[in-house]
Amino acid sequence: MASAIEVTTTPGQLSSQLDDTSVTTLTITGEMDARDFLFIANELPSLTSLDLSGVSIVAYSDPHHPLMGTVNDYAAGTLPQSMLMGMKLESIVLPDSLLAIGKAALAGCDHLTAITFPETLTSIGDYAFSGTGLEAVTIPATVTSIGRGAFAHCFSLASVTIEATDIGDCAFLGDHQLQSVLLGEAVKRIGTEAFHDTGIMSLDASTATALDSVGSWAVASTPVTSVSLPASVTELGEGAFFGTTQLTSASLPATLEAIPNYAFAGGSLVLGDTLLHEGLTTIGDYAFYNWDNTHYFFIPSTVTYIGTRAMAGMIGLERIDVAATTPPALGDSVWAGVDQPSVKLGVPNNEVIDLYSSAEQWQEFYILRYYLLGDVNDDGIVDVTDVNLTISYMLGKNPEVFIFPAGDIDSNNVIDVTDVNGIINIILGKVGQTTIQRAKRRDHRTVLTTDDLLSIEPFSVKVGETRTLDIYLHNGQDYSAMQFDITLPDGLEMVSGSVTSTTRSAHHSQMMRTSGTTSRVLSYSMDDLDFANNDDSLVRLRVRVTDEVASDACILLSNVVLTHDHKSYRAPESSTPIDNTTGVDNLTLDTSRVYATGSTLVIESSEATTVQVVSLNGIVRLLNVPQGRSEWNELSGGVYVVRLLGKSYKVSLQ
Repeated sequence: MASAIEVTTTPGQLSSQLDDTSVTTLTITGEMDARDFLFIANELPSLTSLDLSGVSIVAYSDPHHPLMGTVNDYAAGTLPQSMLMGMKLESIVLPDSLLAIGKAALAGCDHLTAITFPETLTSIGDYAFSGTGLEAVTIPATVTSIGRGAFAHCFSLASVTIEATDIGDCAFLGDHQLQSVLLGEAVKRIGTEAFHDTGIMSLDASTATALDSVGSWAVASTPVTSVSLPASVTELGEGAFFGTTQLTSASLPATLEAIPNYAFAGGSLVLGDTLLHEGLTTIGDYAFYNWDNTHYFFIPSTVTYIGTRAMAGMIGLERIDVAATTPPALGDSVWAGVDQPSVKLGVPNNEVIDLYSSAEQWQEFYILRYYLLGDVNDDGIVDVTDVNLTISYMLGKNPEVFIFPAGDIDSNNVIDVTDVNGIINIILGKVGQTTIQRAKRRDHRTVLTTDDLLSIEPFSVKVGETRTLDIYLHNGQDYSAMQFDITLPDGLEMVSGSVTSTTRSAHHSQMMRTSGTTSRVLSYSMDDLDFANNDDSLVRLRVRVTDEVASDACILLSNVVLTHDHKSYRAPESSTPIDNTTGVDNLTLDTSRVYATGSTLVIESSEATTVQVVSLNGIVRLLNVPQGRSEWNELSGGVYVVRLLGKSYKVSLQ
């Protein structure tokens, strides 16, 4: 009995070269065709080793007598389909000139543990090595296609290196021991179920720079923990990573426009803040179904649709940030099983909150709103009202609206005097740009206005002197805090630290900060007390005259904020003219007079002129008066400042 034989044959003549069919090792040279392979399959049952390196496979065709099944034609350079299927081969050396491996050519050869492909090989047919005992495979770049199921159910296959262009459908399906997969730069397609139900632990396709599509269910039901796809991928198939329960990180390309149905369904731990990119438009049905351990998820601004139950079962979800200014359209029960009211939803800005809060399913979330740090009453401005409200909160008065995160300036979860001081520093401009805090959405506060007015009585100045300015509050209701800006003309400057209280503000603290010609003044009470309600001035400031002041110069009071009962009121601006810039009294004879008789304004002028009448709300009216006495009854009751021939008169009309 011969165990090893070497023969040289011609097409169809191998049977005549072998007398002993019990051979176990066979080396063949020469030319063979499909008939010779059929002889090996049928007549050499003991064959375990076959060396075909010196063989050239030629074509064979017989339209009247199929060799196997209904196949009549067998191409040259191709290992014939099904011919060696199920043999006990432990090793085979393929022809050096082999171009293709036919369908199921070596399928079921479960003793075959290794294979080397020649550099001439261009294709591997469907099921070519399915069910074999291969342990490791390297597929060269010359191979343009790996057929359907070519290496499916190879239960010992542990690692593969693929340089081939196309990985066919189900190519490695069911290879439970397959953990290591290396993809070369020539790989262009991963077919449907290509690695389904394998033992793959990591799919790093980042080096496969030609890869443009990953088929449906391609890596489904695997223990893969990480996935990285290159920027070239534009298509991801349905259920591509379905049931990958150990997936903890995934990197998807920015070129991907859609996450298909079931793409990551049944996953668990993928980090949702880095997964999706701008440019994505669609998230399919059940795409992230049952990600029960995901705490955070980010949705890009370009997403316009999220499919049915796409995120159902995300029971560990704590927060979603969505960047779209228009709420994406939704399928049915997108977040079924999720406790939406306890999940925070961050939206791009406050302007779109109403859109999300009125959109079905979106409105069920705990919608977050942006707040300025220090803006505890949410009116969009940090001012003395916020100081007053913070003090009230500290005193336990429970203001109707108080945004705790906005008031907790030092982020220590306690509201105290440090936070009051922090808000004051924001108002006075002692700190840089305010930061943004987030808290639960509330209705926006309405800014109120009032006709109550701050004013300064007209005065005269001379160079070198220091003057005290009394700031009066003409008010119809009580206020507990105040702020305003005072802008001085050229020639006047504020004396540092000069702001002081009067009897009306004896229980209030006064603060001032000067920048250029403008000073911001705050007056507030740590006991949350109202200003005393009388006609005295409210605060006093000192100014220094450094140079001559223009004859038409005025002092401007602006940005006036008054607070009452935790509400913020904006008062009008007012300006005060400076009467005499020399400080020398007018010694010329002047018979002019301005006074009131009841509701009538009386003006006695030494010449015809134009008179300025300034009301306490800052409105200026011009009156043309003749020489002599004239009366005016068109003015409503109130206090006015009348400027006549360079002098100012204060009158009160009933």
